[in-house]
Amino acid sequence: MSTHSVVSLLRKKNNEIILSLCVLSFIGLFFSRFLLSVSMISFFVFALLQEDLAARCKAFLKTPAFVLLTALFFLSLFSYLNTENTDYFLNRIRLKLPFLILPFAFFSLKGFSKDLFFKVLYFFFVLVGLICIVLLGIYLLDVEHYNKIYGAGRIIPTPIQHIRFSLLICVAICSALYILFHNYRIKYAWEKQLLVGGSVFLFVFLHILAVRSGLFAIYAVLIYTAVYYVFSKKDLTKGLLLLFGLPAIALAAIMFVPTIKSKIGYTRYSLEKLTKMEDIRDLSDSRRIGSIYAGLDLGKKNPLFGVGLGDIKDDTNSYLSQHYPGIKDLDLLPHNQFVFYFAVSGFLGLIAFIICAFVPGFYFSAYKDYFFMAITIIFFSSFLVEHTIETQLGTASYLLFLLLSLTYLRTKSLKDA
Repeated sequence: MSTHSVVSLLRKKNNEIILSLCVLSFIGLFFSRFLLSVSMISFFVFALLQEDLAARCKAFLKTPAFVLLTALFFLSLFSYLNTENTDYFLNRIRLKLPFLILPFAFFSLKGFSKDLFFKVLYFFFVLVGLICIVLLGIYLLDVEHYNKIYGAGRIIPTPIQHIRFSLLICVAICSALYILFHNYRIKYAWEKQLLVGGSVFLFVFLHILAVRSGLFAIYAVLIYTAVYYVFSKKDLTKGLLLLFGLPAIALAAIMFVPTIKSKIGYTRYSLEKLTKMEDIRDLSDSRRIGSIYAGLDLGKKNPLFGVGLGDIKDDTNSYLSQHYPGIKDLDLLPHNQFVFYFAVSGFLGLIAFIICAFVPGFYFSAYKDYFFMAITIIFFSSFLVEHTIETQLGTASYLLFLLLSLTYLRTKSLKDA
């Protein structure tokens, strides 16, 4: 079979290939970084195989929503001009490559229909649900042990870093809600009950997991959901019930969920130790707060252009050595995405980051779409306490769901035009 025939066949199997690559990406998120990398590269290769490459490149450059996300790669690249540690810079910029290739890859996808998009979300929801069922089983097998270790800052074992995992649970819940809002089903009438029951299960499990980033994100999204019910769904009753019910749910969780009670106790203990500067090396809260202070100080001392991506680790550690010696030499970076950009690129870089991250929502009426806004809230809430897109999993999670949403909304807007 000739190369031309293979390419033609791949184009005919467009939807099947897109769905398969999404499935591989999701499995890679939880179980294989290698598979995740392969799937992202495959998206780009598949984009290159589409027709009219030159025309698509020109159209891409005229589409700010996707170009601005690509610009985040160049924002990091330009910081090399202010960098001395080239080796570390090359290591960090490698993690930014998805911002260079994925926006164009998703922009080039054809036939991204509602049916395809909802099947992708459906698979992710089911996958996360199955993983959480297994984790709940692990917890229930030794409840006393896991409740105890929460008091020492550890949690139920998760397939990936627990903060990233908790955020992906939030994404799964929002995926189910989005499917429900649009009355979509693959085949069976009972799918609605599956989505509702699964969403409730994931919400409850998120409380048992007791990861603060995930809990903060889901409550922020549910507040938005209440507003969405009122203004978009025109359902004042459900909106108000949800809005006023959330504080009661949160209070009940604090009072009756043992893992949350243990996590609250650990947080108090951690902050007390940080205040007294006692034995803070193994305390996650101390690391997070200390690293943020370091980032703010570095940004203030280098307000225009920052310290550069290659020097951020060394300069952060230098600050910690002077002010928080108990957490030095841990290769910490500022645990706040906004502070991270402020430290790396100064005020100019911070402003550029905010523009690149926020402005895409004003295209294709994305700000009116529930799933896009939910994804934005989830990840931007994590930006407040994590350098989310400075890791492979964080970058992949952020870009995959943001680009899936933008690609679907762009396709929809082109059809409606």
